[in-house]
Amino acid sequence: MQLVRSLKITPEEFFDAVETSVLYDIEEATGKRPKPEKLNGFRYERHEKGSGRDAGKPVKVKIKEYRAPSVYEVRFKYSTGSNTMRYEVEPDEHGNCLLVYTETYKATIKNEGFWGKVNTFIYERRVRSRARKTIDQIASYALRHRQTKKNPLLEGLEADDK
Repeated sequence: MQLVRSLKITPEEFFDAVETSVLYDIEEATGKRPKPEKLNGFRYERHEKGSGRDAGKPVKVKIKEYRAPSVYEVRFKYSTGSNTMRYEVEPDEHGNCLLVYTETYKATIKNEGFWGKVNTFIYERRVRSRARKTIDQIASYALRHRQTKKNPLLEGLEADDK
């Protein structure tokens, strides 16, 4: 599944938001906070969040590629298969960013025939919807962060703290 989106933020703002989220996830899972330059190839294990039937199950995570501000690719390995997500970002002609999001899922058990096609169709609709929401949340976070930086009242408060 692939989505292409134009976002009204810069590639750097997009990756700042992604990096913040990734570092938080690693710290929650491991208690450690690696430096961003160590993220490429980084592996860790976490437990599935939420309250559904998969909550608490172990997930192996590998950051396959991390090149800010252009590529972030991560693989999650579950007992039922693996899920790989890739964000590729490049600046557009207006200084914003063009995002290409790709997600693939490989099941450990073959899902063939009529029901396999139905399940794949349902899965892809759910993934597409979740991906759109996640991308919107990342862009919204980046815009809020930008506004905080530009607010002169907040800048004055930060200067007083030093």
